[in-house]
Amino acid sequence: MAREWGSGPLWGTRGCRAWEPATDVYQIKGGWVVKMDLAGVAPDEVEVRIADRTLTVSGTRRDRTLREGVWHYQMEITYSRFERAIQLPTSLAGAKIQSEYENGLLTITFTLKGGENEERANE
Repeated sequence: MAREWGSGPLWGTRGCRAWEPATDVYQIKGGWVVKMDLAGVAPDEVEVRIADRTLTVSGTRRDRTLREGVWHYQMEITYSRFERAIQLPTSLAGAKIQSEYENGLLTITFTLKGGENEERANE
């Protein structure tokens, strides 16, 4: 039985939700490392904010293929504005911050003053 376009169980079952980039958080000696998968996001589209214990990364992934005369056949990649807030178990005030953005992977390293963490991961 053929399905009509735009109807049936294939349509509308997956709710449209905001894009949240996958994120890894590592505890290292003297600090923390946060890695975020931002494939397809231009570096100038990324904003990083830090307030006390919270790292907030926001930006926009744009579809640079769609333009006049181009129609999509299938789309699974989410293109939109995003914002992801990660709360760490220690204050980031006074931390030395180093960031790297390579091949769509944002890596932010926090070296804490005194090299001590308030909580230890995996304990």
